[in-house]
Amino acid sequence: MENLDKTENFKMTKEKLKQEAKFMYLDIGFILDGQNYEKKSYLLLIDDKVHVYYSSLSRALIIDLFETRVIKRNLRTDYKIAHTSFQDTENVLSFEQMEEIKQYKKNYRKLQKKQEQEYIKNKLESLKQEAKFMYLDLGVTYGGGYPYNSKYYLFLVDDKLHVYFSDFKKEVVVIELTGLSINESSSGKADFDIREKGGINRYSVSSVQKDKFINYCYEFKEKEIKIIEKEIDRLFSQTNVEEMFKNYLTEALEDNFVNLQNFTLLEDYYYKDFFGFVREREYVIKKEFKAQIEFKYDKFIDLLKYREVINKEERYHGYYYLLLTKALKKVSVEVYGQKFHNNYHGYFIDLLDLTYKECIRTFFSIDIINHESKTIQYMFTYFLLYHNKLSIGDNQDLFYDGFSKVQSGIKEMNYQKELLQLEDRLLKKQKSINPTTIDDVDLMTGTVFENFVAELFKKMGYSTKQTKNTGDQGIDIIAVKDGIRIGIQTKCYANSVSNKAIQEVKAGLKFYHLDKGMVLTNSHFTKGAINLANSNEIILWDRLMLKEKMHEYYRG
Repeated sequence: MENLDKTENFKMTKEKLKQEAKFMYLDIGFILDGQNYEKKSYLLLIDDKVHVYYSSLSRALIIDLFETRVIKRNLRTDYKIAHTSFQDTENVLSFEQMEEIKQYKKNYRKLQKKQEQEYIKNKLESLKQEAKFMYLDLGVTYGGGYPYNSKYYLFLVDDKLHVYFSDFKKEVVVIELTGLSINESSSGKADFDIREKGGINRYSVSSVQKDKFINYCYEFKEKEIKIIEKEIDRLFSQTNVEEMFKNYLTEALEDNFVNLQNFTLLEDYYYKDFFGFVREREYVIKKEFKAQIEFKYDKFIDLLKYREVINKEERYHGYYYLLLTKALKKVSVEVYGQKFHNNYHGYFIDLLDLTYKECIRTFFSIDIINHESKTIQYMFTYFLLYHNKLSIGDNQDLFYDGFSKVQSGIKEMNYQKELLQLEDRLLKKQKSINPTTIDDVDLMTGTVFENFVAELFKKMGYSTKQTKNTGDQGIDIIAVKDGIRIGIQTKCYANSVSNKAIQEVKAGLKFYHLDKGMVLTNSHFTKGAINLANSNEIILWDRLMLKEKMHEYYRG
């Protein structure tokens, strides 16, 4: 054995191994068997492997460098090879050999760490290059599945979370943002868990990592939204496409989006489905409404693909739903805002110069509409958006939060009105008392009711003229104030008023050259009458509205 290192074969073997070493090489020399000092072996360290040669070159033990450890024994040092096949093998080293091995390990660890850092740096750079829009290095975390003690590296690339073992040697899983949620941690290792929905994978993160993750999701959402908005601009640049969307909004969707908050709530649903995260709101979209809209969307999407208005490429269906919702939201401001403008712009004198608060006061001065009606409030909000009179804070939705702002403004004006009424009562500023109640109205004949309504409108500041009883072309009273001419048909009924009255008023508007049409009853209206009135912009006063006006102007 003493001559082993002097043989030509062994010299060639050592030289070959030295050439194969990628990073480090160390020739330790002979070592003794801890049980029998007559037996010797030869030790070579090559990169992260320990090569142990025995008397025969054909028999060599190769184990991982870091599966070995050094144990001091008095004046001697035993070097124990930890290996499944040689668990009890001990080899005696000199003190110098022991120190050489310890230093080799130390140097190799430094080299290994440097290599890993370089590898991770290159891997991160590679992932950055893959990103089309954005990326985020979340760093090291604990998690995986169970047991909950593995270290991982998290990296976000566009809409995906890449999970690697902490040394970046192997990618564990790639999860889409839509498949993730973030909750308070139950592991005790960190404050929060990023969890895979429906799976066992979860990764504990600090509050700082959690905030970075959520901000990334919102920022990515904004980038995706801008892409969708560019696509909408491209759609509307095509001939007749924008007009098609406007007609689809009012006809095929049957004014489902008069409630402008429905746009935001539907967007929120698709944002959550598409991006995984969305701002929490007081209300959420009703499943029935969503299903109804998507049923109508599907046919329109097929039409747009058939006409090659949108690309036929296969995309996540929620993308098209979001695209349509945002496109319709864009045209809705003009469609519904202009509708309110056509009906009531005469009340808004010098509209361009009016402030938001002045617009609210003017709206409240329109005495023929029900200011508490949600539909009227929705349409007024569209009107304000159409004329750029409505502004909101950062990170707020112009439709959802804008409508809430308008509601608050109307509520404030209504409260001011109640205060003024209280002041009038306290100062005994009584208006003329009319003892007539709504129950008395129910007993009136058609002619008496018509006279009563004409008198009420005079109290409201209108000049009134009653048409002849026969051949009145659907109009009983013409009321005029501030240059606005309103045609009124009165119906003193015990039953609900049908859509026939709406049709008659619509015909009478043109005959008498009127600006607005109105049907007023002591009863109620059928659903068909309400729908027809909304479509033809006819104002309806039912029993409740009449009762409120009687109280306001007679206070008796």
